[in-house]
Amino acid sequence: MVHDEQAHLWKRRDSDTVIVCFAGHHPDSPPPFNFGKATDGIPESALLLRDHWKVWYHFGLNGVAGDIDSSVEWLRDQLQPYEHVRIVGGSSGGYAALLFGALLGRGTVVAFGPQTFLSRELHDKHSLKFGRQKREQLYNMDHINLYGDLRPVLAGVEQRRRVFVGRENREDMIYANHLDGLAELSLIDTREHNVAGVLRQQGRLQGLIRNG
Repeated sequence: MVHDEQAHLWKRRDSDTVIVCFAGHHPDSPPPFNFGKATDGIPESALLLRDHWKVWYHFGLNGVAGDIDSSVEWLRDQLQPYEHVRIVGGSSGGYAALLFGALLGRGTVVAFGPQTFLSRELHDKHSLKFGRQKREQLYNMDHINLYGDLRPVLAGVEQRRRVFVGRENREDMIYANHLDGLAELSLIDTREHNVAGVLRQQGRLQGLIRNG
């Protein structure tokens, strides 16, 4: 049984590979875990994570860690037994997958429609529309100067990263192009933000999160 306070859910299997799945935002509180069905019936272990506060994981993992840095250290300890690591996420979970992958310095990353910057300056530069309350919450977070722009964080870490976005989604394309040269970009014929859902309908999602 999954409790509302629970920020992580293990699916442990006899494998040297683990898939870490960061959930994105959702109207429900707490948000549901993502990639649950995609990680059922596979040989790899899976660790599902969610962001109770819906602030791109900047307040950490409920009951485990209180910020990004301590969440990284907790996750590093959890992943220690595994030889191979896959890190996946969509939207805000895609942002987390890219960030945590770089801070951990290991694994391959697959991100679906991720935000790749959260700073006021870059939002204004690209005329991206966030709700005022959410914008102010982001801009006032302690780590925003460190992790508000993923490009310099990722640039210092050699790692395989794949980013999937809808080619007709203007905002997602801006976010994806911001990582030019730092990630492999795959364009999906849709304007939907939820490209993971589109890929699931096409029967491609499970293969992508398992194999990168």
